[in-house]
Order: sequence, then C-alpha cells, then structure tokens
Amino acid sequence: VFNESVTNARIYGLLVRSLIRAAVDGFNGTAFAYGQTSSGKTFTMNGSGADPGIIPLAVRDIFDTAAE
Repeated sequence: VFNESVTNARIYGLLVRSLIRAAVDGFNGTAFAYGQTSSGKTFTMNGSGADPGIIPLAVRDIFDTAAE
C-alpha cells in the first residue's frame, strides 16, 4: 500500500522491475492491480504523460533490456 505522494516510477522500481527482468530471462510474472473502485488502479497501470504508469514503464524496460 502506497500513499498518494508516491510516483508510478517508484512503485515500478520497488515492485515490478524485478518481474520484468525475470520475464526477459524466461520466467512468468504478473503485476496485478487490485483495489476499491476509484482507488487509482487505472492511473497506476497507465499513468500520464508526466508520470508514466506500470505498463509503459514495463514496455520500455523490456525493450531496453533486450537491447542490452
């Protein structure tokens, strides 16, 4: 659980980045947003131009990791 001051990038770094790295290495992983209606799940997953969400950060990380 995070409060409203935490950015999507911080959440991604703490919880999802390792899942993406493992997926690139061939392991299964899931980033699952669960919560009450209007609690910010869609924003956390999709984000905005100023604060990209988990999905765009994950896609970028997948391609960056593949390029390495």
